[in-house]
Amino acid sequence: MDKIQLPDGSLVSIEQAQSLFNDQYQTFIDDGTLKIVSEDQMSNNIFISPDGSEMTEKQARDLYKKQFQSFVNDGTLKKKRRYSFRWSRGSYGIHYRDGNNSWLFGFFRRTR
Repeated sequence: MDKIQLPDGSLVSIEQAQSLFNDQYQTFIDDGTLKIVSEDQMSNNIFISPDGSEMTEKQARDLYKKQFQSFVNDGTLKKKRRYSFRWSRGSYGIHYRDGNNSWLFGFFRRTR
């Protein structure tokens, strides 16, 4: 079930956000003040706790509740970044994945 991410990083249901912001709800969605976050997005984001254990964003939010965003902001929880090397059209590149976003950069030509 999709949730709405408020500017402070907390999540509420769509119904809660609609009742909280009334007529401004759609304006805030359109301008990016409020973001729709799906369960898939929360499952793709991995966080590392201070003891080194890894958990999905959903697991971390369930565990830390209202403290989740402050732990992310102060670095207590760190978002895991994923790097890999890819072969593309005769070149190697560094593929960077962060949650649902990914980039391919740093092409290197293979020489013989």
